[in-house]
Amino acid sequence: MPPIDYETEYDNRGRVPEHPEIFERWAREAAAYRAAASDAEFALAYGPSPRQIIDLFPAKDDDEMTPLLRGDDAATACQRLVDAANQRGTLDNLTAAVLRVLDGPGRPEASAGLGARIRSLFVRRDG
Repeated sequence: MPPIDYETEYDNRGRVPEHPEIFERWAREAAAYRAAASDAEFALAYGPSPRQIIDLFPAKDDDEMTPLLRGDDAATACQRLVDAANQRGTLDNLTAAVLRVLDGPGRPEASAGLGARIRSLFVRRDG
């Protein structure tokens, strides 16, 4: 058996010759989505590195994702998000994460620093 040519095997751009057009389309669609997201918060730092930033797009009660997130455990909610994206014909790998921040009296923090940082990023702020 010949050795595996990892350069060729992992060269996804070489396997998708139209990748420049795909990248351009993604950039256009992302820019349009961001422009329309009036309540989004961009480049929120969650660590000291310039690469440790997220963009937060709050869900709305009438948002189509909200019913996917309500109820069950986080793993089920993640699977619902992935299934919904696949049903719409996603063309790329996708990752979903659901974070439930529990807060209130009697809840010890496993990591007070992390909990506070998460809450500061994900708890809706009015004004």
